[in-house]
Amino acid sequence: MVYEKGAVLDGGVRGVAAIWSPWLKKKHRVSENLFHITDWLPTLYTAAGGNFDDLGQIDGIDQWESLTETSKRMRTMALINIDETSGEEALILNHWKVVKSNRTSDIVYYLKYSGEHGKMGPEYNMNDVAESLAGSRLSKINCLVSKADCMDTLTTYDLFYNIRSQAKIDSKCIERIADPDPNGRYQCFDSPCLFDIQQDPCEYQNIASRHPEAFNMTIDLLVQFKKELTMQNYPAIDPAADPRFFDGYWDTWMEKSVGSISFGGQLNSCVIIILIMCFYNYFIY
Repeated sequence: MVYEKGAVLDGGVRGVAAIWSPWLKKKHRVSENLFHITDWLPTLYTAAGGNFDDLGQIDGIDQWESLTETSKRMRTMALINIDETSGEEALILNHWKVVKSNRTSDIVYYLKYSGEHGKMGPEYNMNDVAESLAGSRLSKINCLVSKADCMDTLTTYDLFYNIRSQAKIDSKCIERIADPDPNGRYQCFDSPCLFDIQQDPCEYQNIASRHPEAFNMTIDLLVQFKKELTMQNYPAIDPAADPRFFDGYWDTWMEKSVGSISFGGQLNSCVIIILIMCFYNYFIY
């Protein structure tokens, strides 16, 4: 996948999540349903026994049932971003994704292609993962929670490899052709691009001219969202916020308002660790 974190191409916005729970009725599978970060609040709220209606009008969609039972696709559209400063815009509708950039955006660099970059890192080693401390602990807990999920090593390895192969998208990507003219036309600038992220998850092929109806539909949605846009307000960079002044931690540095509670860097780090542990235990059990 192309691009980096914080960008509108899928290499910057597509994430990975793992759920491990005795409540899962369909286990050992990969869900390709569209899931936005705002969906976590209502989804986890429902999982904890809450009533979704109590949350009021929010952007997120409750996807707990689709994760645990039906696999039904609950979300069909997601606005990725509209950045009036950089000019980057993107929106997903079903399996269509529209992307727009400008010449000052870094996106033009990633949309250009001069050939493969070569091997990026070591091969995935299933033995090291399964025999790690985390792998060993999870295996033991699995057997305690459900005897049906307690598998021998070979079965576990086969299952892991199968699930990993389902989750990988490289094999689904079309062949990418190197651009013969690296200084030529900037793709997605002169006209927005349209990608079929189901058939082309790596966003290599702009098919806007071939699917004008889908293209116009996604553009119209972007126009509607722009009407609700609130302009960005970037505050000036304050050197006083440097973590070096707070024992290496990110902390509040402005003058505290009356009644506010201040925590030191050490306490903040403890809270972060606790939150990470809670998140880990919740999704990996």
